[in-house]
Amino acid sequence: MVNRISKMRRTNEKVRKYYESLGYMIYIKPHTRWDKDIFHLFDALAIKDKEVIFIQIKTNKFSGTKKIENFAKKYK
Repeated sequence: MVNRISKMRRTNEKVRKYYESLGYMIYIKPHTRWDKDIFHLFDALAIKDKEVIFIQIKTNKFSGTKKIENFAKKYK
């Protein structure tokens, strides 16, 4: 049986290395029992120059796009 917390940490580290290799400064939100995501949608932010990328990290399944589409429409 795979430890889900360890699996999440490995996936987060892969994402961190990928964006850092592209020259981004990345912030991955530490998951706690009460506060899990940035805006309740995203796991990480990648920043380079004036570009900001919101990242939803998934290990096992596809993330529903409806919440993200609604967020994009609301904040353009």
